[in-house]
Parts: sequence; C-alpha cells; structure tokens
Amino acid sequence: MGGYAQYVARRQDDTVAHSSQTALRAAIQAVGADRLVLGSDFPCQGGEHYLDTVAYIERAGLGAEDTQGILAGNAEALLGLA
Repeated sequence: MGGYAQYVARRQDDTVAHSSQTALRAAIQAVGADRLVLGSDFPCQGGEHYLDTVAYIERAGLGAEDTQGILAGNAEALLGLA
C-alpha cells in the first residue's frame, strides 16, 4: 500500500462537524469510525455548541462500540493509553 491509501490508513480525523449528523456519517463512511476521535472548537465555540460535541455523537444511532471508540477509545489507543 502506498501513496494516498497509506496516508489515509495512518491518519486520524476529529468529529468537529458542528452537530451535523450528515457530516459525521460521511466521515464514518469515508475513513471508518475507528479512525475518528472526539473534537470540538473549544474555546472558540462554548456553551451549548461545546456541550453538543458529545451529545450529537451519542444521538447518532451508532453502535455502542463505535460510539465509545469515537468518544474515548480511539484517542486512548492513538496516545498509547489503552
């Protein structure tokens, strides 16, 4: 595997999609839920927008494993904490 495919296989993306279920599902389809980590625009966006960074992922109807991975497990694995 080389070139672009190798790059995509090694990268992680975050979930900053401003609560867009469409964008979240597109990211999952493009790179897989196992390649996504929780992201926010804090401190530029606070308040309700910040609180929704987790809630919209929980509302997405993903499986428990994918939800847990995006919210914590994928980052833990990436950082060597798992």
